[in-house]
Amino acid sequence: MNKILVYLFIAAFSVSLFYAFYSQILPAVDAKAYDAIAWNLAEGFGYRENRNLSYEGDYALGRAGPGYEFFLAGVYTIFGHRYWPVWILQSLFHIISGIFIFLIYRLLLAKSSYDINFATAKVISWEWEEKIDWPVVVGLSLFLFHPDLIQINGMLMTESLFIFLISASVFLGLRILMSPSPGFTQSIILALLVAFAVLVRPGALLLFLVFSGIFLYKKRWKTFLIMFGILLLIVGPWAARNYFRHGVLFTNATGGLELWVSILPESSGEFQMNKEVSDYLEKNGLFKIAERGKEEFKKFIFEHPLRFILRQLEKTSIYFSMIRTSGFWLYLSGWKQLAAIFFSAVFNALLFALGLAGAYLIFKERKFLNNAFLLLAAAMPLSVIPIVVTGRYRYPLLIFLAASALYFLRFIRENKRLPKIFWVASSALLVNGGLDIFFNFDKFISHIRILGLDI
Repeated sequence: MNKILVYLFIAAFSVSLFYAFYSQILPAVDAKAYDAIAWNLAEGFGYRENRNLSYEGDYALGRAGPGYEFFLAGVYTIFGHRYWPVWILQSLFHIISGIFIFLIYRLLLAKSSYDINFATAKVISWEWEEKIDWPVVVGLSLFLFHPDLIQINGMLMTESLFIFLISASVFLGLRILMSPSPGFTQSIILALLVAFAVLVRPGALLLFLVFSGIFLYKKRWKTFLIMFGILLLIVGPWAARNYFRHGVLFTNATGGLELWVSILPESSGEFQMNKEVSDYLEKNGLFKIAERGKEEFKKFIFEHPLRFILRQLEKTSIYFSMIRTSGFWLYLSGWKQLAAIFFSAVFNALLFALGLAGAYLIFKERKFLNNAFLLLAAAMPLSVIPIVVTGRYRYPLLIFLAASALYFLRFIRENKRLPKIFWVASSALLVNGGLDIFFNFDKFISHIRILGLDI
């Protein structure tokens, strides 16, 4: 492998690991719940957050999962209840995701199946010495050293594992699509990656549906059937367990609650319960509120269709807003919080502007592989926006933005000019950020005051 790439990945791994060991972030909120569920699994108490409660009274199925919790349980079974092995593994997931992003970028440049073989096999061999110039270094650095991702690697959160599974799935899926005769093993691995991604975060089901549609369109019946069969084998037993035990036919029971919260006036589409929802949850439990939430959501759509559409637009604005940084984690304060907000905002602005501009250039190529890549990218926001949005829910999109940014930066290098689409994308992001501030002004001011600024 090219030495520059090796140094870049080693540096990213070192930074991620150093930050995790330096910060020593203790599990809180969701991370605390994942930790408790995983430790209960490792000690033989089953999939529950509070081992002193019955399964019916427990909130474990109200968390994203169960894939990440079983991953943590495996680590705890081997190493005991220690966090440092998780930090190491998540830092490894991070740099491997970066490698997959680079390989996806290489696939987008490929003109034939021969190019595809070169773009993958040669890149990961130690003999490969192709020159790596500034577009690759800058584009990959925006992902590898992104403050949001560096922070999340040091927490017990689903995102590091999820990003790894998604990036691996996208790379392998695109490679299968452009190969004249993909191997049976490749299809099996892709199916396993997608199925495990669904177990980690159920939103990945949309990725499965997009892949399925593409494979059916290309008449890749074997790959589709393998994906469908393995999804049933991997996800089916857990979904069946939840249905027969709790009446919930899915990997968890968060959907109904999140749908109800998403239409509350106080939430703006984010996860912010009001007193009515909170009281109902406390009185009736997770499984009752799952059903009530679905009913409230359907009622809202039919009785207030215009307000429903406006809420989706509001959530779309939040998803793509550049002012939604990762600087407000509970463990941060003072200058560390200011630094996290500043660098998070800079990396987000660059990655979104370059990535969106690159996506436009990719679309202009009118290649099937490019269109498949963009469809898979669209699945990331579409799996989140209809429910609830928050800053970390857009982390998987960074995979596609980084690959698109690499494509765009290569265009600048080859053509010695900055296309107008970059300024269009940057202006759109700037306007959207302004609208986010306008419509959520009270929240913006409260965050400013958290930083100790008088406004």
